[in-house]
Amino acid sequence: MSRVGRLPWTSLVGAHERTILAITTLSHRRFIDDAVQVVGLPVGSRLLLRYRRRYVSADLWAAVTEEHLASWNALVVLAADVDGLDRFEPLRTGKVGKMAISGEILTIEVSLAGYAAEGDYVWPGIAQAAKNLPIALSGDSAVTGHFLQELPSCPTNVIVDDSVDAWERAADAFFALDIKGYVPFLFMMEGGSEKAFGRYKKTGELVVESGGRLRWSVHTKCSPRTKGIKNPLGEVIFDVSCPPMRMVTSRRIRADSRRDVRQMRLASDAVFRTVPGHLSVRLITFEASSADVENASARNPVTLARYDVPVRAGYILPTIASLAAAIATVAAMLDRANWQDWANLLVAGGAGLLVFLSLRYGFRGGSGS
Repeated sequence: MSRVGRLPWTSLVGAHERTILAITTLSHRRFIDDAVQVVGLPVGSRLLLRYRRRYVSADLWAAVTEEHLASWNALVVLAADVDGLDRFEPLRTGKVGKMAISGEILTIEVSLAGYAAEGDYVWPGIAQAAKNLPIALSGDSAVTGHFLQELPSCPTNVIVDDSVDAWERAADAFFALDIKGYVPFLFMMEGGSEKAFGRYKKTGELVVESGGRLRWSVHTKCSPRTKGIKNPLGEVIFDVSCPPMRMVTSRRIRADSRRDVRQMRLASDAVFRTVPGHLSVRLITFEASSADVENASARNPVTLARYDVPVRAGYILPTIASLAAAIATVAAMLDRANWQDWANLLVAGGAGLLVFLSLRYGFRGGSGS
């Protein structure tokens, strides 16, 4: 997915597309996980948000129940109580892939797009259009209102931007609402000059060609509430689970300064068939188990957020390599002295076909118990 730059959201939304307002908070660990991913994951990542029926507007619930399918867009907003006032900060836009109901839970899959944190002037216009917004976000009483609802139209004052500057504004908006300091730092995965995350396919997979490499940058930014940083606040850890792939650089990015950026590289071995897997991204924080915070063994890692990026090793080259091997087999077995003999051609062609199928798809068997 290519960069869109800085544009009005309305210019990217079709005339017949509908808009969903998706609000999340920092009141539970799962919601913190969602909010961190909304801020940090690259454009094209697919994020699954879940809402209980009591927090979904009746109109939207009915539309999903009756399968009134449409092209939906989403605006993800972070909400929190700040000094006794309910505050809302738009963070990011996205394209809704699918919505489904399971019991009293509605799940919504959002393909993340540009950031939408542009200051205080954005939310008031959205608040006027929305209905029954959540109140009592302090947690001292039961929260009421709709965290997921359809807006009458796409907000005209939302500016979409997928740059690093836009991420920094979104991180600042996040920290402004995280007054209890649940998240000491945030990260961003950026494709860099090679636009690594532009390789996302419509299936949601990130493809690395056979024998190729994937390069990206990881930005980190610490909360302004963090005092002097004498010890690491935590780490962003990347683990690849796909046999042909391996990390070329260190898989850990340590948050030990106010603002930083590091380069990451991942390589794929040459393969004859595509291999699926995932790239796990974890944000962990360090909690001291004793007064000796200088001792690394006294720091307990706590996972605040985790996301598995679906990856696939190989795209076009495995097919070309398998085909080349099959052609070489045919050439080696073909008796050139009797090349007009149909039996000779069939045997050589059959051997080449078997080589191609075995290399391209492998020998797949099932196991029973």
